[in-house]
Amino acid sequence: MMAVDVLFAKSLVEASLYFLVTPCPLCRSDRLDPQDAIAGENPSAVRIIGVCRNCGSSEAFHFSVSQVPPVKDRHDPISGRHAINLGTAHSELIDIVQWVTLHDILLEKVKAEPIPSEARWLKVRAGQCLDEALKFFDGGGDAAPKEAAFVPSSQKKMETHPERYTRSRLTNLRKQLPTERAFDEAQSESEPQRPWWKFW
Repeated sequence: MMAVDVLFAKSLVEASLYFLVTPCPLCRSDRLDPQDAIAGENPSAVRIIGVCRNCGSSEAFHFSVSQVPPVKDRHDPISGRHAINLGTAHSELIDIVQWVTLHDILLEKVKAEPIPSEARWLKVRAGQCLDEALKFFDGGGDAAPKEAAFVPSSQKKMETHPERYTRSRLTNLRKQLPTERAFDEAQSESEPQRPWWKFW
C-alpha cells in the first residue's frame, strides 16, 4: 500500500480554504473546489476531494485536522461559523502570501453576493485571513519574514512585491473589515424586533 501524504491543518475551515489557493495537480490552472469532507475512523483524519474548475479532474487530499466540527456542519466549512485557527501559532499549511490572496478572493466574492448577511460574513472571513497572515510576524519589524512564504510561487511574489505583505499594510487592511463580534451585532440590528405578544 502506498503511503499517503498527510497535510496538517488547524481546522476544517483552514483545510477547505487551502483549495482556493491550490492549483490543479493535473493542468496547474485555476483553483480547486473542495467537496464534502469525509472523516475516517480517527476523527482528526479527514479526506477532501478537490475538483478542478478548469479541466474537471479530481484528487483526494488527506488532512490531519486539529479542530473538526460536527458532521452536520461539514457541508460548507468556509461559510460556516467555525474558527480558522483558535491558537496563536501560524499556519503550516497556508503561507502569508496565500492568506493575503484568500483575503482578496473573499472580497471579490462579496461583490457577487446578493444576500447582505452572507456578504458580511465573507468580509469577516477575509479579515480572519489577515489575522492568520499577521501571525507570521514574531518580531517588531514591518517586513514579512522570508520564512513566512514557504510555497515557491509565494516566494516569487514576495520577492517581487514585498510591500504587499508588510505588517503595516496588513494591519491597515484588517482595520477596514468587521470582526465576528461586529457581524453578530449587525445581524441583531438588521433583524426586526417583534413585540413579545406577537409570537407567530
